[in-house]
Amino acid sequence: MKNILPIVFIVTFITFLIGLGHFVIYKSLLAIFDITVFRVINITRIFFISGSLSFVVMTILTNYGYNKVFSFLYETSAIWLGTVYFLFIASVIFMIVCGVGSLFNMPTIAIRIIGMVLLSAGLGISVYGVIHTYYLKVTNYTVKINNLPDVWNNKKIVMSADTHFGNIRNVRFGERLVKKINEENPDLVLIAGDYYDGPHINDGEIANVLKDIHSKKGIIFAPGNHEEYGNSGEFSKLLTDAGVLVLSNRTTNIDGIQISGVDYTTGSNKELLSSVIGNMNLSKGIPQILIKHAPNNLSVVADEGFDLVVSGHVHRGQVWPGQWIVKMIFKEFSYGLNYFNKTAVVTTSGAGTWGPPQRVGTNSEIVVINLEK
Repeated sequence: MKNILPIVFIVTFITFLIGLGHFVIYKSLLAIFDITVFRVINITRIFFISGSLSFVVMTILTNYGYNKVFSFLYETSAIWLGTVYFLFIASVIFMIVCGVGSLFNMPTIAIRIIGMVLLSAGLGISVYGVIHTYYLKVTNYTVKINNLPDVWNNKKIVMSADTHFGNIRNVRFGERLVKKINEENPDLVLIAGDYYDGPHINDGEIANVLKDIHSKKGIIFAPGNHEEYGNSGEFSKLLTDAGVLVLSNRTTNIDGIQISGVDYTTGSNKELLSSVIGNMNLSKGIPQILIKHAPNNLSVVADEGFDLVVSGHVHRGQVWPGQWIVKMIFKEFSYGLNYFNKTAVVTTSGAGTWGPPQRVGTNSEIVVINLEK
């Protein structure tokens, strides 16, 4: 019972916030279009009540198993949820305009026209956000590492994270991702967690798209938090069967570079992270790379002597003004190439999306890390 109560509270709170957003948009629509016919008001109410419940309901239903109809409805509700976000902002601005307009005796028709423009802008931004997520950008960084073996000098690591394969992004998106990775001719591919979104779908097919990646030194994966929402053991097995090396609190050596991976739970706990890394028996004097889903607890990583850490998790905020929020939490490590002491930290905005499949002010991307001595 104690474990259920926090979940019930979170679901109730999220539903309340979504409902509040729908209510604000509903009141704005009535004012903008001067809706007074009782029958139309009732239809509008039903639409917005259904809309406010749709994402939470479909999230619950899709967790019980894969169903193409439910997947379609989940995607529709997720797009609508993102649209509500932009319409809510437009509605708040409209209410401010109404307040200012009443002070300066603006004509009602002028206020209503402004409201229509604002709602149209909200819808337009939402459509742009959906389309924009499917454009995969390639971001390049150069990282210089001491004692880099000659065999690794001027070689490419392609890093991906946060694909969130599930009810929205599936095999077709995976094929596009693989094609984009192969175009970079990678020497090594690293996947920094959240390959899966969590709910059970056609998991095997999604893992198998990775078989088509042409990586000279292989593909290595470390789990993110969304793998932990589902059956993390099953996800790991499917990826292993597809030829991916899964490093969950483990390490490996590839041609003179030691590459380690920690799972999300370990990486999020400073003491546990220190303990796990300490038990990895890292080889001193050779380059060390860590795959760690979230860019936090970096003092531990730097103290252990890692040369490079690759992370994702924060999506760079995904939708404006999320960039500012995640930067307050993760500082400069919320995105890009930055340094914690001598440790290079590369954080990607991710290849996919979580929740509403929209990006505004951020890009879907894969990262190319060029290694140099």
